[in-house]
Amino acid sequence: MSNGDHFGDELSLLNLGKLNPSIIKLISATEKAIGGIFKPMQIRRVAKAKADAVLIAAEADASKQEIASRAGRRIAHLEVKRQENIENILKEAIKVIPEKISEDPVDPDWVAFFFDECKDVGNDEVQKLWGKLLAGEFEKTGTFSRKAISILKTMSSTDTKYFEQMCSMIFIVDNEPGVFAPISDCVPRLLSRHLDPLGLVMIGFDIVKPDHLNEVYFWGKKYRVKFAHDSVANMLAIKRFSPAGIELARLARTNSDGVIAALNADLKSQSAEIVELL
Repeated sequence: MSNGDHFGDELSLLNLGKLNPSIIKLISATEKAIGGIFKPMQIRRVAKAKADAVLIAAEADASKQEIASRAGRRIAHLEVKRQENIENILKEAIKVIPEKISEDPVDPDWVAFFFDECKDVGNDEVQKLWGKLLAGEFEKTGTFSRKAISILKTMSSTDTKYFEQMCSMIFIVDNEPGVFAPISDCVPRLLSRHLDPLGLVMIGFDIVKPDHLNEVYFWGKKYRVKFAHDSVANMLAIKRFSPAGIELARLARTNSDGVIAALNADLKSQSAEIVELL
């Protein structure tokens, strides 16, 4: 069967126009891992079969028939909703997947795990993150771990908003991403209290000395933290990201505008400033 024949029904649903090889690979790998993804009749048949199984199991007890009927309708509704979520997330991945992706195959078990974890995600904004994660794994195989997927599953739209706020402040210090937390600044600490339990950031803060702050990077530019006076008190706290947090930070929609100015305002209390190195 040719690619055109294989994807004929899917094209009408997605309205994608001409498929490029990366999209074909994404859809093909998904179908191999979890079965027919764009076959509404099949999904309805599976849902009905599950609902019928509940009714059959209750046939011996007439008093349970009405309960079984309601349970069957619930199961059918749930399976259809899950299918809608899966298709929406796949559509989001198709929107952002680049034309050039890794030639390495994505592990079918990873794909199956991915869709099993995301099938109950119905929030539009969170679905976009799942779509970006799926596309990112096909762009570069091995980018996202199962741990990162499991954490993303627990995140609400509020969690993602706070995480994106934290990601907008990421500096690279000692080759690791982190967020400065001046002693007078409570914002990273407030974010930390929300994000710590999710496993996105490391528990606690690292206290770093000035010599660790001579070369830090923010959005591709090099900076240093300059203190007005030499003192043993010239230290800053840095919030580090967990390995899974580093992976998921790739998905965040960040806006760096005003971060340097805000940080310098907070550093005034320590007679310090962050300056760009040319």
